[in-house]
Amino acid sequence: MTITLYTAPTGNGRKPLIFLKLLNIPHNVHMFSWPAGDQLKQEWYLKLNPHAIIPTLVDGDLVLPESNAILSYLADTYDIEGKFSYKKESEPEKYWQSQKWIFYQATQFAGTLFRFNTFIGLKKPEEDDVIWKNILENFEKVYRVVNDHLKDREFFVGDKFTFVDLAFAVGHFRRIECAGKFGYEDWFKDYEEKYPYLIKWYDRVLQVPGFKEGLELK
Repeated sequence: MTITLYTAPTGNGRKPLIFLKLLNIPHNVHMFSWPAGDQLKQEWYLKLNPHAIIPTLVDGDLVLPESNAILSYLADTYDIEGKFSYKKESEPEKYWQSQKWIFYQATQFAGTLFRFNTFIGLKKPEEDDVIWKNILENFEKVYRVVNDHLKDREFFVGDKFTFVDLAFAVGHFRRIECAGKFGYEDWFKDYEEKYPYLIKWYDRVLQVPGFKEGLELK
């Protein structure tokens, strides 16, 4: 049975879509337009995802929401040769390092990005400078942690590009995309100078065959 991915052109929506392409797995895509409005509240979709969010993966009887859970599932199930992941049986330390960072991406990076996107969609910084300052501080903390981690590494875990790099790189791209869309680039203009190892890593990820093209998938 062919995999079906229900998604949209957002950060979380792009992550599993790009990974499916990189893994060359036969799949169908149901692409919602964005902003989705009431599209996600249709009865048929609520049966798959009661929270009315994207993405959702359907693989046979398995219905799986949450973008990073989908990445982990695809890696464990379909990346048989470990091209973009590490196997628990053969390389448990790298496997668990991958799990640590993929959870960090979801809770800290993507969480801050969600607050950022929600805020700029509703307010301007001067309307609530306390929340705005907190969002920027959280971004700084996450970027500092990631930059320090990548100081002596080419990729997040081990010596190869994995789904963990994919998740962080798509999130970084989405942050740039949203800041540009709403005219907030100046708030991040010093990031290349402050986080040089992260920027060098991102440039490496963009060279991974299929990744840059995947960012444009609609």
